[in-house]
Amino acid sequence: MLHELRFKKDFRCWKSGDKVEFLPGINLIVGDQGTGKSSLIAAIAAACNAKQFHYPLGLENKVEILAGRSVAGGFDFERDNPRVQSVFNDNIHFHISTKLSSHGETNIAILKSLTQQRDKVIFLDGPDVGLSIRSVTKVVTMFKEARINNCQIIAAIHHPFLIKAFPDVYSCEHRKWMNSDQFIATQLGEL
Repeated sequence: MLHELRFKKDFRCWKSGDKVEFLPGINLIVGDQGTGKSSLIAAIAAACNAKQFHYPLGLENKVEILAGRSVAGGFDFERDNPRVQSVFNDNIHFHISTKLSSHGETNIAILKSLTQQRDKVIFLDGPDVGLSIRSVTKVVTMFKEARINNCQIIAAIHHPFLIKAFPDVYSCEHRKWMNSDQFIATQLGEL
């Protein structure tokens, strides 16, 4: 499990000394655009030396991570759209099927393959991008099943249905864990 990520040097909107503590199970990273969600996921990828995930060269020297479990890896659903590029070069069948499926169907297939593992850490950037309400409901179910399989998920998300499905979220805007309903209220200007 990832316990904590600490920034040793400034990186985008994160400053030296900033840290994020992670929970067992589902960790939803939320906030408006430009608040550091994708930067946090990239920092995790760099700290875990996840070669398949794109992050700026040298980022691994700007962060340190406390971890106690193997990392399965992650996926950036915004940057690595498998419908327009092959991010699974070794699997021609998957590559062909992504060309014949919708964006949402492809995202669900990738999420299903990642979340069916056991005892792993999985980090995701934008798994809810372009998903319908029904597909987001499937993601909620997959995340809950992954938690039962002793996986830890860290996902930067936006979809309010996904946010409301879990009690607590980490707000990059507020730099703290908060109740998901309270976070949504801040976004609607109610708090």
